Parts: sequence; C-alpha cells; structure tokens
Amino acid sequence: MMRSVLSRRDCLGYAIGGVGAATLASCQTSAPKDDRGDIPLKVLAEAKGLRFGTAVNQSQLSDEKYVEIVRRECGSIVAENEHKRYTINPAPDVWNYGPGDAIASFAKDNDLHLRGHTLLWHKAEWSPKWVNELEFKTTAEAEAQLRNYVTKLAQRYNPQVYAWDLVNEAIDDQTGAFRETSFSAVMGENIIDYCFQLAQEHAPDAR
Repeated sequence: MMRSVLSRRDCLGYAIGGVGAATLASCQTSAPKDDRGDIPLKVLAEAKGLRFGTAVNQSQLSDEKYVEIVRRECGSIVAENEHKRYTINPAPDVWNYGPGDAIASFAKDNDLHLRGHTLLWHKAEWSPKWVNELEFKTTAEAEAQLRNYVTKLAQRYNPQVYAWDLVNEAIDDQTGAFRETSFSAVMGENIIDYCFQLAQEHAPDAR
C-alpha cells in the first residue's frame, strides 16, 4: 500500500502546481494524523467528499497486520466474494450467510461504511450451476425466483449497506450486447429495472 503521508516536498509540489498556499497550509497543520504522523488515506478522501476503502475477504480478518492497515487507512469496505450468490446460495436449499455476516460485523465493529456487492451478477460464468440450469416458462416465474433471493439479501443487510451494486457486468465487454442468462432469457433487459425496483423496496435508504 502506498504511504499516505504527504511530505514537505509533496506539499511544495502542490503549491507550485497551482493548488496554492491553502493546500500547503492544510498539509502542514489541518489534516488529522495518526500515531505515526501520517495522514490516513480515508482522511484525505473525506476532505474531497469521497470515501476511500478496500475489498476484504473473510480469511483476511484473521491477519492482524492487514486489519490494522484497513482500520487506519479505510473509511469503507466491500466484501470480495462473501455477498455473491455462489457463496450465499450455492444450492437451491442452502443459505450460507456466515462469511457475509462476518464482513458486516467487522465493518460495524470498526465503524466502517459497508458497500454491498452484488445483488445480481449477471454473468453465467459466476452464477451457481443450479441457477444457470433454471428454465423458466414465464417471466413471472423468473421474477419470483429473483425476488426471493434479492429480497432476502437486501433485507438482511439493510440499513447497514449504504450502497449496492445491483446488476453487475450485464454488458458483454467484447460485443456490447446484453448478456444472456437463465433470467434474461425470459425477462430480457427488464431485469435491470426489476432489480432496481426490488432494491428500492427492500433497501430504500441505500444508493
């Protein structure tokens, strides 16, 4: 990870580059520093109205050095794979919330914002095999299946999750075409609107 401290040379460079004396002064005095004398990246981001964070997986929570860096530098986190369907719902009757809950608990215990990723990964390669094999006879059947999953996930982490990635990788980056999945085979591109409607209903305060 790049050091977050702004050296005297950095500050002078900003001033010479046109940022001005105000930036120079803030580098020297106003930004709160940690016990090492560095300005945490989350503080630099907040000064610009941004959130700085990182992806975290459950196994990293036992790495004390890594966790120390996350606590010091980050204002938000997102689960790497723990909130994806192949982890949470790997089989029709299997619901595995443990890993996702561990990430959510870590965020809560350390006063970190939590981003949700993802309510629907619209790419067959990263969907559970059983989901890819679903064959819906009607749009209503597909909507009911999707509603069941998205509702459970959104409600479980509401209101902690401040923003959700709703429909991930829906467009083929090689062809520009809308990807086809077991859901879009009958719902088409309406799947995007439908997921936004579900999220608005069950996670109304999230972005």
